[in-house]
Amino acid sequence: MKTLIINPRTGIAGDMFFSAILDIIEKKGIKPELELLQEFLRTYGEFKVENIEEIVNKKNIRGKRITTKYKGKQISYLKARHLIDSGIKYLEINKEYALIARRALEILINAETKAHKKMGKTFHSEKQLEKTIYRSLKNYSFPDYLKGEQIRIIGYVESPYDSPPLQTQLNDKSRQKVVKIVIDPELEEGLKDLQSFEKIWVISYLHKSRTLNDPIVFPPWDEKANPRGVFATRSPHRPTPIGLSKAEIIDIKNNIIILKTLDLIDGTPIIDIKPVLSTVDLEPANNGWVDSKHLEEHKEGIPHIHDTDIGHLHEAADIVFDILGAVYLLQKLKTNNYAYISPLFVGDGKITFSHGTMDVPAPATREILISHKICWEIGPIQGELVTPTGASILAALKPKQTTANRYLKEYSILIKGYGWGHKNLEKLYNYLEIYLAEQRN
Repeated sequence: MKTLIINPRTGIAGDMFFSAILDIIEKKGIKPELELLQEFLRTYGEFKVENIEEIVNKKNIRGKRITTKYKGKQISYLKARHLIDSGIKYLEINKEYALIARRALEILINAETKAHKKMGKTFHSEKQLEKTIYRSLKNYSFPDYLKGEQIRIIGYVESPYDSPPLQTQLNDKSRQKVVKIVIDPELEEGLKDLQSFEKIWVISYLHKSRTLNDPIVFPPWDEKANPRGVFATRSPHRPTPIGLSKAEIIDIKNNIIILKTLDLIDGTPIIDIKPVLSTVDLEPANNGWVDSKHLEEHKEGIPHIHDTDIGHLHEAADIVFDILGAVYLLQKLKTNNYAYISPLFVGDGKITFSHGTMDVPAPATREILISHKICWEIGPIQGELVTPTGASILAALKPKQTTANRYLKEYSILIKGYGWGHKNLEKLYNYLEIYLAEQRN
């Protein structure tokens, strides 16, 4: 079983991580095929890779260093998420590595948000929220390859009903029959924590209904047979035959949700599932894992902002490139075991950046290292050795912790990769070492 061992004795940055993995891939004889990655970023991020060079130091240590260029300086959290999701699809990154990319970005966004709060810089202005979201949506061009995208079917119904049961009948417990929803096994992880809720909303595609072109219908509940607008009725026959049902959960076993009953016939395709929240939906149900104080704000209509939905990432294109590039190369390397040699040295002294002059490590970096229990130490030189992006990628990998003495006993090193940074460090070579290793018997 292959393991990537990250040796951050001189810190870690996103570009250094990418360069070190690239070095391993080329030494392993794998073609990196970076053209697709550069094409995506050039088209959707106005971003380009200026140079990838090989660096050789006085000790004859060879590694890679990447230089990038971007027209802008910052993008919103919303656009960063759009770019990561679009890049995952464009680069055909599979589920396992896509999760690492999304996790890295969310770790970074959460850390930046908490750091802003601690510095007294919050985004709790309704005008700021409106302006940020409007700008994000206005400037974001929807990728061509996503246009005309089909709605994904996430599962189907296993039901004793061959014809639609009357919804009023389902209120009679004696007439209720157990119904199951079978979820696509690829999406089974999406059911995590759903069992903490009592009820769910089920959004379905009513595949046996008639697709109407005429917006006027004659509902059977109207004894006078008056024509009604289809959107003012609960008719299953609609321009887009989408169904909305509420159901009570009995149990969840693997990828199967067992429900007390459901007003859908056997084989009905399922489009989506969402939990019923008593506070928001005003339904007799619980709130599951969701924070009730937050829900009360929704219920009472109290204006509030989800901090991680607004705000901006500085040097954002570099961040998107580092995260997408890292998982793109990790997928080519086909490794899913990670370790790091502790402690992670973060540097010392002061750092000056967009929010002023502060102690090393930067507030967002410190937040990530503490929240994700990464062992770190101040030193060994003055200056910043760990960037927030580097810390977020490391945390997203969920690496096992090892030490300089222990890893040599536990692993056989197969290939060493070196990712060079752009700073000239005093008394240290500025590179990140990553080893492709195999666990000893």
